[in-house]
Amino acid sequence: MLIKAVIITGPGFQDEEYVYPYYRLLEAGFAVEVATKDGLEVFGKYGVPARATMNTADLVADKFDLVILPGGFEAPDRVR
Repeated sequence: MLIKAVIITGPGFQDEEYVYPYYRLLEAGFAVEVATKDGLEVFGKYGVPARATMNTADLVADKFDLVILPGGFEAPDRVR
């Protein structure tokens, strides 16, 4: 069974809180989606890009087994 995860983020996320889970989940065999507001690429506090694979408006809760919300000063507020 393929386990599906989504990382929901916005501009100014704490870079390592996005990068580490993203690559660890891929290594573990998860299908990983990245959702941002408007489906646009965003950048972390130190410039790490997060390329969106979907828009947050298109999220359907029962399609994912795991949800990750990276922290940071701006990101959590920007995904509301």
